Amino acid sequence: METQLILVDGIPGSGKSTTAYYLERFCRAAGLDARWYHELEADNPLFSEEYIETRTIDNADQFIKETLQKWKNLVDRIKNSKTIYIIEGYLLQGTVGALFDNAVEEAVIKDYADQVATILKEIKPSVIYFSPENVYQNLLDLVQIRDPEWIRSRGKSIISSKYAMKHKLSGYEGWVEMLTKRAKLADKIVEAFHFSSLVLDSTGKHWGAYLDRISDFVGLNPVRDPKPKLTIVEQLEGRYRQIKSDTTCHIVNRDGDLYLCGFFPAERKLIPSHHTVYDIVGNASELKSSSESGEIEILIDTTRLYQGQTYEFVKI
Repeated sequence: METQLILVDGIPGSGKSTTAYYLERFCRAAGLDARWYHELEADNPLFSEEYIETRTIDNADQFIKETLQKWKNLVDRIKNSKTIYIIEGYLLQGTVGALFDNAVEEAVIKDYADQVATILKEIKPSVIYFSPENVYQNLLDLVQIRDPEWIRSRGKSIISSKYAMKHKLSGYEGWVEMLTKRAKLADKIVEAFHFSSLVLDSTGKHWGAYLDRISDFVGLNPVRDPKPKLTIVEQLEGRYRQIKSDTTCHIVNRDGDLYLCGFFPAERKLIPSHHTVYDIVGNASELKSSSESGEIEILIDTTRLYQGQTYEFVKI
């Protein structure tokens, strides 16, 4: 492994979190100390609570100053550590994308990116970047797999941005036009970085091929997902009701693999971690199962994420 910093980025829904999850697994299987930081994790070295809450930047100069300092602090941490840091969403989406959405001039954004490149140069990061060849098709794919409420919320956030209002963009067409322009700017910035980079077309979500290319890129062997035991699959698959509300979710079996559906904006694969604990792929969260009460219960733990909680469900 030639770097201690892997940066994963791309537009919403492109596969950043899933990629970062598997990168951490690849590293740990090779005996390396690695830490993945989800973009919505408050411990992420680049996390900005103010921006996550409002999605607005009132003072671009101050935002840039604070973000550059966070990059400098991260470099200092890495130089004094043996841990491999896997950071998703902040090389571009949470910084360059945030500035773009807030109608900051392109020259200012590129200057910010140049300063980031200078800061990171000495630790030689690797970049995995999902660049959709067709933003329109990418969004169509997203609509098929994400919860409608998530789509409405994210679309509303983008269309109500300063950039959209400045350029009088609206509706689905406006969303596509804005993301297309943002992606083109990100493409230019990634090309100018001159870091070791792997660029993948996020349209279509060909995960088997992606993971093979990603493992080759970082020089680590891919780790295939373990399947849960058949008795566990039969025990867990089914419908669940939240103990403190009428909210429901369900666990489905697809060819021996378990998927959690109806809880997150998109269905998530469950990977056996240890004993009765399962990683929820791409969400920095866990699912824990229990049958001590005589009923099948699951606890979904999202506390690693900003304002995350635990949610208890019982099988019905």
